[in-house]
Amino acid sequence: HNEEKHDESITVETVEVDDKNDGLNWVDVVGSDQLKKATLVAGSGVAAQKGQLVTIKHSLHTSNSILIFHDVESQFLLGEGEVVPALDLVVALMNVGETVCIFANSRYGYAQYGSLKHNVPQGADLEYEVTLVDVKDGPNLNDMADDERISLGNRRRQYGNELFQNKNYYAAISCYMKALNVVEPSVVITNPSEELQSIRAKCWNNLAAAQLKIEAYDAAAKSCKNVLIIEQNNVKAWFRQAKIQTAKGDLEKAIDSLKKANSLDPSSKLISEEYAALRQKISCDRKKEREMYKRMVGGTDDVTKQEGTLMSNVLSSPWKIALGASVVAATGILAMYLLSRR
Repeated sequence: HNEEKHDESITVETVEVDDKNDGLNWVDVVGSDQLKKATLVAGSGVAAQKGQLVTIKHSLHTSNSILIFHDVESQFLLGEGEVVPALDLVVALMNVGETVCIFANSRYGYAQYGSLKHNVPQGADLEYEVTLVDVKDGPNLNDMADDERISLGNRRRQYGNELFQNKNYYAAISCYMKALNVVEPSVVITNPSEELQSIRAKCWNNLAAAQLKIEAYDAAAKSCKNVLIIEQNNVKAWFRQAKIQTAKGDLEKAIDSLKKANSLDPSSKLISEEYAALRQKISCDRKKEREMYKRMVGGTDDVTKQEGTLMSNVLSSPWKIALGASVVAATGILAMYLLSRR
């Protein structure tokens, strides 16, 4: 595990930045002048490696000097997408005890989405001051206690929720799937705790919500199914399943899912309104089908009488028997279908 970490390397280029005029030696991290670091205090400790659990203290300003937060301590697994790209890339170049300034173009921060949690505007360039406090080996995902899985899985899920709130749905999906890799690893966990099962259901539910936003209906349906395997009375899963079925045009199944959700949470105004609206839609659709049939058979509701008239006309012209039989059969089938839906 540790040997694999040392294979990770990032090529950097040292450049002088004239436009800042701050006397610092800036390092161009990605070679595009869009992500740069300058060391304020040299570190004497070990270098951070991908996959390790790092602890940092950091402050954040927008590039026009608006303070977002100050001296906040955070932990994350390096290189696992648990933080904005600027932190993942720059901390990988730091030693314990080192303090750096970071300039990050918006694409290495919160991009065009901004951050509701931190009140960062859309497309804002960022400036960090970061100190690497500690580094330790990351967990072995195949050999973790339940409480470790819950902590790491929930941290990734919550970051996914932050991305979801920012409407960065594809990044949120990636976070939820990484959370599921922790709480539902490839190795079988015997007798998982109720809390671990609860986190699993939340991850699948959040994943379904994000998949719904990008109209990935089949994937979202599988996510809802996985929630209901864990918690068969999960209201959100039944409601989202109904939304998926409605989007796919399967209104009969959707009404059943909404009926179940409504029975589980009759106080929910949202579910009640969706349930009533879908019932009204189905009723209107059936009315349109009946009206279409009336026009086809001459505007009468008496299906039996209409069929008798058709049969009489057919029998009066022997040479039309074959054609007439086909018409009667088709009319009878359509009538039975429509009557069965009343």
